[in-house]
Amino acid sequence: MDAGLARHSRFDPACGMNRLVTKRISLAGAAQRRGRAGRLKAGICCRLWAREEEAAMPQQIKAEILESDLEELVLQLAHWGVSTVQAIQAMAWLDVPPTAALSVARRQLTILGALDDQGRITPRGRHMVALPTQPRLAHMLLCGKERNQGALACCLVALLEERDPLWKNGQHADSHLEHRLDWLCSKRSPEAEHLRAQAYRLARLLHLEEDIFAAASRQREALGQLTALAWPLWTAQRQRDQDGQAVYLLRQGKTALLPLTDSLAHTEYLSVSSLADTGAHGRIRLAAPLSLEVLEELFAPQISDIQRLDISADGQIYARRQKCLDSLLLQESPLPRPEPATCAQAICDFLHQGGPTALAILPWNDVSRQWQARILLLRELEGDRWPDVTDAALLDRLNDWLAPVLTQSASLRTLSPEQLYNGLRTLLSPQQTHILDKAAPCRWQTPSGTWHPIIYGDAGGPWLAAKLQEFFGCEQGPIIANGRVAVTLHLNSPAGRPLQVTRDLGHFWRHGYASVRAEMRGRYPKHPWPEDPLNATATALTKKKFATEKMRLKN
Repeated sequence: MDAGLARHSRFDPACGMNRLVTKRISLAGAAQRRGRAGRLKAGICCRLWAREEEAAMPQQIKAEILESDLEELVLQLAHWGVSTVQAIQAMAWLDVPPTAALSVARRQLTILGALDDQGRITPRGRHMVALPTQPRLAHMLLCGKERNQGALACCLVALLEERDPLWKNGQHADSHLEHRLDWLCSKRSPEAEHLRAQAYRLARLLHLEEDIFAAASRQREALGQLTALAWPLWTAQRQRDQDGQAVYLLRQGKTALLPLTDSLAHTEYLSVSSLADTGAHGRIRLAAPLSLEVLEELFAPQISDIQRLDISADGQIYARRQKCLDSLLLQESPLPRPEPATCAQAICDFLHQGGPTALAILPWNDVSRQWQARILLLRELEGDRWPDVTDAALLDRLNDWLAPVLTQSASLRTLSPEQLYNGLRTLLSPQQTHILDKAAPCRWQTPSGTWHPIIYGDAGGPWLAAKLQEFFGCEQGPIIANGRVAVTLHLNSPAGRPLQVTRDLGHFWRHGYASVRAEMRGRYPKHPWPEDPLNATATALTKKKFATEKMRLKN
């Protein structure tokens, strides 16, 4: 038998699938090819890579469909009526196309107008399918025809379908697409003639009868427009210089680099058509300049006009109006008087991002912190009858208690402690506030008649400090929380130094007072130190002033 069938799998770009190809070959021809390959006898195999590279090589080449751009595949399938990712993946594939790549392709085609929001092909998409080129370049041809720039579009597509003609010895030339256009329109080399013939074929499909190369030269100002329409997410804005490179931000959010020696490296906006992925940053290979005015005209429906509020570490608000195209900031101007509700929300968002510790920048005073500690004491005893007012819980409810008072302030700098306290108090009903004041009072009157603050929130529980003499005649200190918590007493000397800390005042009078009296009566002789404190009159005065006051009251 002098002939046979050979079968192999090949990726077919027309349908985007691995297709089994059957080819009839002659056995003699196969033997001849084996002979040319040098496989009729033993020989030497030369490895064309370093030995250390071999270990990292894959065992087999990964299927092309798993790594390729799938826009053409998705558009063709949508043309056939297969419009969802699930339906595409349910087809009989040798290698199922990845979900992420299919989703990206659908999004790109939707931006180009080839698919609707449901993934179904649009009339424009059908026109793109009819053109013999990839979707982006088909879109470029249609846009060129619509904008009276068809000749330029045909030349650009012919150039971009092939390898960069100015690529020499593995090195890219200057990135400007205009250099390629000039080469195509003026050169008469065999390589240029091949591309010129392709440009003519495309021109006939668009029914262009003019001298397309002369017309393309006249239309060169539109290079950036057509490129941006085909690669809208690769519209780039210059950011800064870095290590001999111009750093550009792409509309999609990625950064890309261009050597400062490139003719486009100082251009504010670029339309990029070729981008090498080099890891953290892309590298711009082919691009054209784009003015801000043209950019705004091309993408007007997608440009957002927003009010942006930035807040400094101390809560100062800086308001700006911004025009943005996705990641690109096109214009910015200050806003002198942002809306109060907008400011309030911005401050709340700022505090949320900082976590519970961010509340420390609020203008807390003792009144607010003591209010918080009093409620937490009762919540510990009575549970959910009282709201959670820990810093973490307060952070979660900023919109309930802080935002309303922030509408009166342009920043945290102008928020007063009184406003903060008023906001906190809204977390309790009037009835709860009344109960709080009775169950966890802010102060207590000692037997001397003087009011002293009760301090909440410390590890040892609530406490009160006063001169020891102010408790004469009293055997029991204050008990709060409906009789469940005894307040710790800090009994101080006349100079305010601590002498005793106790919750059992009666025990102190009977067992500790005598030694304190013996030590203190000589140090503070002007103050009363009776032998029997339980039968003495409480006072904050010296003995002389106390006697004078007693005489005054008697008269």
